Amino acid sequence: MVKWGYGTRFSYEIIKYNRHLPDLLKESATRMGKGHSYLRDSRVSRWFNRIKTDTAYDSVAFAGTHTLADGTSFDNDLTAASLSFDSLWTLVDFHLYQAYNHAGQLFVSKPKWLKTHPANMKTVEKIFRSPWESDQADYNPNTLKALWNITPVYDPFQSSTTAYTLLTEDFRDDFIFYTVEEPQTFEDSDFDTDSVKIKSRQIFTLGCRDFLHFVHNDGS
Repeated sequence: MVKWGYGTRFSYEIIKYNRHLPDLLKESATRMGKGHSYLRDSRVSRWFNRIKTDTAYDSVAFAGTHTLADGTSFDNDLTAASLSFDSLWTLVDFHLYQAYNHAGQLFVSKPKWLKTHPANMKTVEKIFRSPWESDQADYNPNTLKALWNITPVYDPFQSSTTAYTLLTEDFRDDFIFYTVEEPQTFEDSDFDTDSVKIKSRQIFTLGCRDFLHFVHNDGS
């Protein structure tokens, strides 16, 4: 668990003479609120940025080649390929007929979210919104759009502008965001300086307990 905090101080003179004090107080609260939101978003992104270096309980990176309990190989880090209609279908295929649970049993998990950098927004929106397969010579129906309601998630904190990760609907049960304290604001006076101190804090932790319900590609 980690405690995160923001704070500021208003001098006695500002409090006494500044007729805009209510606006300043409101602005400081808004800024601290945005700061806490920034923290939560950036820490989630940090986990994804390190899925090829931070290790799961089997001492293998979350996006890597894992050996399941029965000896089956589970590799959710696919060969690098540019984000496209076909490469995205490759990610979907992974959880349709290539994924196995810890007992070595084939399982199917529906694709739900595509996480990538905003630099890929033009490509992603073209893939999902076009009635036809994007960037294809033939006018084939857009099967991705017709079959799957995949939601794009554009992460400005993502360190790679080319990588993309497909999360299944079961990923939400694996990714744990535990809040000990929601963002709270406190105010107190400083006897020595006659100033007013304002602080805020939140306590949370996050992490992923398993590697089964996402598939990753570094892009190119």
